[in-house]
Amino acid sequence: LYHWLPGIALFRSPSRMAGVADCCAAILVAWLVEAVTGPMRLRIGRAAAVGIGLYALVGAGWLVWGTRFYPELSAVAVAAFAKTQVWTAVLLFMGLAVSLWGLRHQRRLWRWTGGGVLVVLLCFDLYQAYGFFYQGEVSPAAYYQTNHWLVDKYQGLVRRNGPTRFAQLEDGRFGQFAMDRVIPLVERNFETPQGAFDLPLQKTMKFRQLTNETALLDLQNVGLAVHRNSKTGVVRGEERPSCLPRVVFYAAAQPYASDAAILRDLNTGALDYRRVVAVLSEEFSTALPALPPAGAPSEVELLKQSQEHYQIRYHARTPGIIFVSESYYPGWEVRDETGQRFQLVHAFVAFKGIVISKAGRGTLDVRFRPKSLFLGASITGGTALALVVLYIWLFRREQRRNDEVTNNARR
Repeated sequence: LYHWLPGIALFRSPSRMAGVADCCAAILVAWLVEAVTGPMRLRIGRAAAVGIGLYALVGAGWLVWGTRFYPELSAVAVAAFAKTQVWTAVLLFMGLAVSLWGLRHQRRLWRWTGGGVLVVLLCFDLYQAYGFFYQGEVSPAAYYQTNHWLVDKYQGLVRRNGPTRFAQLEDGRFGQFAMDRVIPLVERNFETPQGAFDLPLQKTMKFRQLTNETALLDLQNVGLAVHRNSKTGVVRGEERPSCLPRVVFYAAAQPYASDAAILRDLNTGALDYRRVVAVLSEEFSTALPALPPAGAPSEVELLKQSQEHYQIRYHARTPGIIFVSESYYPGWEVRDETGQRFQLVHAFVAFKGIVISKAGRGTLDVRFRPKSLFLGASITGGTALALVVLYIWLFRREQRRNDEVTNNARR
């Protein structure tokens, strides 16, 4: 189900598994209602009792011995969250059973009520799986508690230098982006290089195999590194003024035959990533000067930033490539004020590179517009419309049959 259920892969980990579990539970509830109320009238009381008994035993065992295997379950916040989710699931499953029973009822009032309840439950379930995680009211200071000074430091850095990332290092090695799991609870500047996605992209994971820690953090626009010592538990914050800005203009580009060759030169220091952008020769083979020409440098500025749509104002004095510290992903498109499209290439293995083919100035509109989104919306919309038409047709046909039966009875 995880691999084919529409949209599940785009949810964050807790939500996507809850969505899969809810889909399975809905199927089971529908089957149980059909078994009990359908024409077959299956006798499933004994089997259901065994299943419920086993579930109760497992639940009791989990409550008694669960903290031995997962100590974090003893935390008050985790326990409260788990309790809420369990009761939500119980109410959802009971509500679905009642709703489906109402839909099968002979009386029209019960059928309409069952359908209405089903819609309400589905919307509530979507909120639990999506809105709860994405629209919380937790502040950075509350989340970090004793270490909220890190958030203050980070926000001051963003005000001075523009969009900058906030990453955590464990014993000197890059571990994760500190706000990976609570991005919407803070602000949009905490996002990971994946941008609108929290998926382990193959190119991103390949890039993070870099052993050159400085290059790894600089290219990922990490302006504040949170160092944590796993033995002592000491946490300290370090500003990194050396990190690259979110967008950079490169007048020099070096084509490579493979990602492995780019990573090799980044690890050894043979590639000066501050002056030369690395691209794949199969995507961009145009020769650019090894060093930018003397004179005033080209300028770029990030405008109206969001995860799915932002703008870049540029003044290019030579042809070049605009590097964006955000993962390259199919579905992004770049256009200027006239609607002309600009080529996107892989830069430094995993990131976006916007090709500026000639000198000039303008404003680029960068949008995430995947064809799969519009195709899926068209299929969903068309299916919903077809189901509405089908439902109306079936309803009218049943009404006509009822009228015929009533008329015949009167005769």
